Amino acid sequence: MKRIEPFPRQEVFYLTLFGIAFAFIESAVIVYLRTIFYPGGFHFPIQMIPGTVGMTEVAREAATIVVLASVAHLSGKEFHDRFGWFLYLFAVWDIFYYIWLYVILGWPPTLLTWDILFLIPVPWIGPVLAPLLVSLAMAVFGIILVAVTRRGKTLRFYWWEWGLEILAALLIILSFSIDWKLATMQGPPEHFRWGLFLVGLFLGVIVATQALIRKHSL
Repeated sequence: MKRIEPFPRQEVFYLTLFGIAFAFIESAVIVYLRTIFYPGGFHFPIQMIPGTVGMTEVAREAATIVVLASVAHLSGKEFHDRFGWFLYLFAVWDIFYYIWLYVILGWPPTLLTWDILFLIPVPWIGPVLAPLLVSLAMAVFGIILVAVTRRGKTLRFYWWEWGLEILAALLIILSFSIDWKLATMQGPPEHFRWGLFLVGLFLGVIVATQALIRKHSL
């Protein structure tokens, strides 16, 4: 029988602090890049960063995921615990990235402003609201997953549930990346693929919620 532990308030505090600080580092890098490549202000079509700088930026994004995953691994005690911390850390980092950009640059002016979200393997684009909705879901599910694990319970996903979660993630990624060529040649699409995005988001939330409420999980 697993030992029941109290909710890790101190860990939540310090990991939240880490996520906020790491988000500032991320936003500072973007401020520098925009000053260099978009001196008149960020706009579409997006400018592909050339040469060594472009390769470095792609590597930095990959390193960011490694850092978040490493901190989550060190903070947890087993897979579900660590996965929960990773989801929570990623969400805090992403949410405060936009908060810091607004504090420093006054950008984005609205939550429907289009942005470059990621560069691997192709540019991801979308209105700021979309990744924030994903991050909010990740934060809630991540912290619940940690709490359930610390209570000595194990959150069990069946193989088909893992399959549906992967499908949900792929649908969300597709909604961000399907129009990347248009963003590099002309500008953002007239409309975001909200239907594709929301199907992926709701599917992921529903499957995760079902696993959480299953009686042998709680």
